[in-house]
Amino acid sequence: MENKNNDLNEEDYQVILSKTGKIKSEVRFFSVNENMWQILADDYTNETSVAKGLLVKVEFNSTVNANSFKDSMILVDALTEDCDLIFESSINEDIPNETIKCTMLFSGIE
Repeated sequence: MENKNNDLNEEDYQVILSKTGKIKSEVRFFSVNENMWQILADDYTNETSVAKGLLVKVEFNSTVNANSFKDSMILVDALTEDCDLIFESSINEDIPNETIKCTMLFSGIE
């Protein structure tokens, strides 16, 4: 698992998109009170079990505690053990308070 605190770059997208198979992209919004990672694990079980690449970009404003993502990424990493995973988190003040935006790009889905 690669953890990044800077912007995604062209190389990151090349790693994920180089996987052969179908590509699926999703954008979802969550309240900080929801168990975002468990919801994603439940809703995307098929994708995480077969994807060869996964790019996860999490955005939130400064009202959200970013440290809560560190432990949660262990779950995502475990779900995608045979998958190249790139994770980015960033602050975006345009997102409402207590809200998390999660963008996922799955690749190599067979």
